[in-house]
Amino acid sequence: AGTQTLSVTFTPTDVKGYAKATMSVPITVDVIGNLTVTGGQTYIFSHGVISGNVVIKGGSLVLNGSTVGGDIQMNGGGLSVAGSSTVGGSLHIRGNSTFYIDPWARIAGPVVVAHTHGSAYGVYGGGLNDLPIFPIGR
Repeated sequence: AGTQTLSVTFTPTDVKGYAKATMSVPITVDVIGNLTVTGGQTYIFSHGVISGNVVIKGGSLVLNGSTVGGDIQMNGGGLSVAGSSTVGGSLHIRGNSTFYIDPWARIAGPVVVAHTHGSAYGVYGGGLNDLPIFPIGR
């Protein structure tokens, strides 16, 4: 799942009459249902869709002009909600997490940063002029 690049190279047998040519195109594979991101995994979605909820337990998720239908819950790892991305539910951030939320992004529910173990740090640009959000509570 996510956005990958598909590449093809044409190598002619007649190199005098034809030139070698390469073409690449991004392909986004959407997720129907929930997505869990664990340590060592990186998912990049450019104009893609995740129809359900997202759980991030390490690893990282990058959304660029993409849509998440439900909630995003982080307990470690990294998250970037860039461009005109939309999260249909809420965003819960806990633990050793880093995040960035673009001013153009839309999160329908609340953004909750709860300190349980470790630290959470990020930037929320949605109307707060890139004010850092620090962990609160335990």
